[in-house]
Amino acid sequence: MGNPDGGNTRSVALLRGINVGGRRKVSMTDLAAAFRAAGCHDVVTYIQSGNVVFRSPDGDPASVVPKLESAVAGMAGFEVPVVVRSAAALAGVVAGQPYRAEDPAHLHVCFLGAEPSATALGRFAEAAVPPEEFRRSGLDVYLRLPGGMGRSKLGLAVDRLAVPVTVRNWRTVEKLAELAGATP
Repeated sequence: MGNPDGGNTRSVALLRGINVGGRRKVSMTDLAAAFRAAGCHDVVTYIQSGNVVFRSPDGDPASVVPKLESAVAGMAGFEVPVVVRSAAALAGVVAGQPYRAEDPAHLHVCFLGAEPSATALGRFAEAAVPPEEFRRSGLDVYLRLPGGMGRSKLGLAVDRLAVPVTVRNWRTVEKLAELAGATP
């Protein structure tokens, strides 16, 4: 089914594990070209860690994920998990942030590509040792990591969720929401 708004659904794609530690390098110019090849338009990348704001060729942002993963793999030469959120969903992530009094430098969001099992959620929760904590809201998991992501046991445990997942710091989440037009 085509997009009822004429292809104007603004979305954000979050790619996992590119340009980290000098490995799995992808130029943002090539990444934008891969998105255009998958039928997206008004493509804008943000920083080198795989954040792309685009207009979806379909009304359902999740429906474009297989096309994006295929286009990126063809361009990069390796598979890259892609998680997509509509601008409206990203606005909900910003509005629902449960740690308002916390320093934004301590906040991160895990964007899940699918619903994790109860068993996987339990394994992830085992890594939440105070003062670290998390709150889940649908397919998004807010992390409060006072010691930072680099030393976080909870941050390292995201793969226990056993679904496609990628993590962004709070400042990046806010900037992506702004670029997607999801904030006032």
